[in-house]
Amino acid sequence: MSNNQNDDDCIRQIELSFRKASERYPSETSKLRSCVSVLEHMVFYYDTLGEDNFRSRFKGVDISAGMRNRVFAIIDRMKAQNPFASLDPKDANLLTSLQQAVGTGNVALGTSVLRQLADEIEVKESAIRTQESRSEISFMVAVIGVVLTIIFGVLSFAR
Repeated sequence: MSNNQNDDDCIRQIELSFRKASERYPSETSKLRSCVSVLEHMVFYYDTLGEDNFRSRFKGVDISAGMRNRVFAIIDRMKAQNPFASLDPKDANLLTSLQQAVGTGNVALGTSVLRQLADEIEVKESAIRTQESRSEISFMVAVIGVVLTIIFGVLSFAR
């Protein structure tokens, strides 16, 4: 970014770098859905660590307050170009369709997309409830395991 003052060129380079990193290290980049997320994380760490601590932790990254502001401007521009980039592709497509329906005044399309979004939210909420119940069961199994370990530990120590 310091080598190029044109934000469009920087955005293309950031997107290319993120795409290549995602292809090469899918497990590392799976938590970050888009290059916007990477930039937001970078600004978050800069703001929470401070400039000096940021530089010592991320040795290859040189950032200053001016660069931070430019990164924010680039993030805003990237979000304006693709506002749903950090979402799941299916959700992003639905929201893009809804945006088009609102923009064109197509009530039928808007209603259809809202129904699809409602279905998608229902599926995700169901998955969250299922995960919660699995977590509760796992917690209970862990508690029982700890209690049994203590009991058997005491019994073996008493002998």
